[in-house]
Amino acid sequence: MKKILIIHSSLGGGGAERVLIDLLKNIDQSKFSVDLLLIYGRGVYLNEIPPYINYIGCIYKGDRPFYKWFIARLHLGHLFEKYEIRRIVKGHYDTIVSFMENGPIKYHSFITDKADKNVTWVHIDLLNNHYSRYSFMGLGHELRAYQLMDTIVFVSETAKDNFTKLFRIKSDKLVVIHNPIDVNRIKELAKQPIAAKKQFSICMVGRICQQKRYDRLVQAARILVDKNCDIHIDVLGTGPEEERIMELVRTSSLESVFTFHGFCTNPYPFIKRSDAFCLSSDAEGFPTVICEAMVLGTPVIATNVAGSRDLLDNNKYGILTDLSPQGFADGIFKLYFSVELREFYKIKSLERSKMFDIGTAMDSIYKII
Repeated sequence: MKKILIIHSSLGGGGAERVLIDLLKNIDQSKFSVDLLLIYGRGVYLNEIPPYINYIGCIYKGDRPFYKWFIARLHLGHLFEKYEIRRIVKGHYDTIVSFMENGPIKYHSFITDKADKNVTWVHIDLLNNHYSRYSFMGLGHELRAYQLMDTIVFVSETAKDNFTKLFRIKSDKLVVIHNPIDVNRIKELAKQPIAAKKQFSICMVGRICQQKRYDRLVQAARILVDKNCDIHIDVLGTGPEEERIMELVRTSSLESVFTFHGFCTNPYPFIKRSDAFCLSSDAEGFPTVICEAMVLGTPVIATNVAGSRDLLDNNKYGILTDLSPQGFADGIFKLYFSVELREFYKIKSLERSKMFDIGTAMDSIYKII
């Protein structure tokens, strides 16, 4: 039996966290013994860790104290972080996996000698959203962390291609594995009854943060309402920009149009009943929420950014828009105006969802760990 250590940031309500939980729930227990280490011991999915996964704890029980964040930008800070993870990780593993860029790959780079094989995941287009640079002492420092890995996994071809433009890494280290999606779980959870929709219904699910650009959706909604479109938008998620977006809704006089549900452990009934699923992000890797919408046959409208573009294949499986509020509104209006187009993209969503077979994805993962 192979002994595996997985390192991740936290188990908050993001797409990568949902994918990790599904991966842990579907891993072959007869072949793999898995330890899980978190950087931050928090998140709505903590109680979903399967009982056969050995959660060995976290580096920080809450947020990292400010002074530790500050010194982490300095050389002494990285020495401190190296000491912390090496204090926690005592044994030797067949494989260590850091399941995300940023913090997980950095901490992983301090313990590569504790495994026979080292694998890391990249969930985003780092060329266009290089948020992880703040965790390292420059591009060279981040590059060295990736050079220590035996395999680097990307959730989309675009994420891989743009990574190679940012870093010079040998191509034989780079593989693409689409995120595993538990289709049967999603379909079953979507059966939960909720109130029927009365207007043209739009749904957006995800962390309310700068990257997701909920303000673009609010501005598009204002344009549609001014065209006398009878719409309603369900927002399922929470995050650091929640208050700002809710205030923007109020100042745009759209309180009757938007309903903020907060974080929902089961967003699927809302996605299923919607006429359109929207994703207004500035950057994506391989957006799990689009995959989930497709599984439920919900037409998708998304900004034309890397991961969404890969999934919708240049408007073949959904509508891609430019990054302007007007462009996003125009995309929604196409579906609002045409029942036939909604039916077309419902069929195309279900057709595309066949690529999200969790068994195929797990087989690919087994080969590299």
